[in-house]
Amino acid sequence: MHFNILPSVDQRIHTWMQQQDKLTKSDKDAKFRFSITLSREFGCEAYPLALALKEKLEAHDPGHQWTIFDRALIDQIMVDNNISRSVLEKFGTKNVFYDSLLSNLDPHWTSDSEVYELMVKTILSLAEAGRGIFVGRGASVITSEMKRCFHFRLIADKEWRIESLMSRGEMTREEVSELMQEREKERERFINRFLGVNINAAENYHLVINNGKSSVEEMARTVIHHSLLHMDNLVQSKS
Repeated sequence: MHFNILPSVDQRIHTWMQQQDKLTKSDKDAKFRFSITLSREFGCEAYPLALALKEKLEAHDPGHQWTIFDRALIDQIMVDNNISRSVLEKFGTKNVFYDSLLSNLDPHWTSDSEVYELMVKTILSLAEAGRGIFVGRGASVITSEMKRCFHFRLIADKEWRIESLMSRGEMTREEVSELMQEREKERERFINRFLGVNINAAENYHLVINNGKSSVEEMARTVIHHSLLHMDNLVQSKS
């Protein structure tokens, strides 16, 4: 549902590659060389927020482009690094015991642990380059030790999230409720197996925002203001 509002994967990869060319010519300590991660309860408006952030940050940061990294784009980058699409589609769903057993018996078997290791390296590398907006994929946990990466969590009560999802697609309340339950279980499995943290804990984020009480515009302004304050503090601490 959310992919309809984002530029194509190929377009975003092209934009990101252009940005890397510019980085070699720019100051490594540039004010806008940071990344943002967005974590959310399912149904919150992370993708509309990511688009709003991209537009506003590019207005503040003329001559540079910001890239939205979601599951589709990160998976494509991993495919380009020789992880097959079929392996990625099954990532996180394999039986842990048999996955470990087959990884020891079959030299051609790609285990979930190997996929996760590459995903971590990919996200860390992308976030370090700066000017990235990461949606999901545990990016807030993976990049938690990076000083130039700022983490935001979107929450809202269940009824608000159901209404929000219904307004964004042609789905009934029952279908939305089933989808929400399915996605929440999927995320819980992923978090428990690979991240080992409470993704809901406020201490994992620079700021937790109630999406039910804040518009996309308000959230975008808040995230940018908060991030730039942190960047100013980092610059001052070095001077």
